[in-house]
Amino acid sequence: FSSVYDNFQTFLPEESDLNHTAYSLLRLQEIYDFTEADLARGKIAGIKNTLNGLTWNDCLLISYIAESEGLYNRSCRWAQQALYQLRDYEGTEFPIESVKIVLKRLITIFYITGQNNEARIYVKKLFGLDSKDEFLKKNIQIGLHSKKRIGSKSRTILKTLKVLHNASLVNQQATARFQDIRQLCSGNENLPAKNSHHLKCYYFNKSPKTILMPYGVEEMSHNPRIVIYYNITTPEEVDSLKALATLQLQPAGVYQAKSPNMRNAKGNDRIAKMANILDQESSAASKISQRIQDITGLNMNFSEPLQVINYGIAGQYRPHYDTLPKQLSDVERGGATIFTNINVRILPRKGDAIMWYNFLPDGELDPGTLHAGCPVVVGSKWSKF
Repeated sequence: FSSVYDNFQTFLPEESDLNHTAYSLLRLQEIYDFTEADLARGKIAGIKNTLNGLTWNDCLLISYIAESEGLYNRSCRWAQQALYQLRDYEGTEFPIESVKIVLKRLITIFYITGQNNEARIYVKKLFGLDSKDEFLKKNIQIGLHSKKRIGSKSRTILKTLKVLHNASLVNQQATARFQDIRQLCSGNENLPAKNSHHLKCYYFNKSPKTILMPYGVEEMSHNPRIVIYYNITTPEEVDSLKALATLQLQPAGVYQAKSPNMRNAKGNDRIAKMANILDQESSAASKISQRIQDITGLNMNFSEPLQVINYGIAGQYRPHYDTLPKQLSDVERGGATIFTNINVRILPRKGDAIMWYNFLPDGELDPGTLHAGCPVVVGSKWSKF
């Protein structure tokens, strides 16, 4: 039995997996503003998950992680959601110790964020459950018989908990930071650049190999020039690349010139897994590279290996510069490529490619090509670069 358990244990989630899931839910909230109540019930983007929702412990974990990320409002609300989850408890005995744990968390997070009135509410609830709790003795002074009582309310003084220096700004965090990105990511159809009446669709057949089999092209922007090439890869090629990449997927990093291996996999700039596929490894990769050369006129002998990337739930890529992503999957909700400086949105569609040039003629980066990958909400996004 022991050997069977050891083998099975490698497939069980670890603490890091749980933390990653919590971060994922916070990323979805950051962009799509989903409520804690919906996520706790397993309801995402109006779709109810058939599995159970979150436990009070799950909500409390997310509260701690939100605090560590500086998302103090989220932290407060997730702690409140933990208490709501306990209110729905259906066991035979009321979980008083669990309630006390949540109340202590609520007192702490509301106080350190400068929301003293809210903290006092939960102090009184905890006092009502257990007036001799050590947390109350160490951190809180309650004057039940103080002459300074106002009506039936008693004075509560929180003594030793540390208050944030920027407590007065707590209620303003996270709500305005990504407003433009939120609006772009929330759409469910392609959004071309302004003055779209000048944009057009046509067939590309300018190279010898595309005369008899032209590709459909849709212009999304003239300045910078951004176009979609439709059906640049076949379903069979897509399946072949995904199968080969699945065996090699590793956490995807971001290019860092100062990093020893030129890539840094830490941080939340890019949440995905990646595999490099050489043309020599795959006939599908070789055919796609040739196709890109036919369309762009670029010499693919000097290009990097084909990068196949998988973005799972809440997978994202924050604003950056690169070119010619090709889509290997449809995504039910989320996962759009957005150009944040020119308000262009392109939804992922299996087999298509998006083309633009990062650099201006003088060699400077074109700020209009700054783009991001929206978090995946429902489904899984596969791309290749």
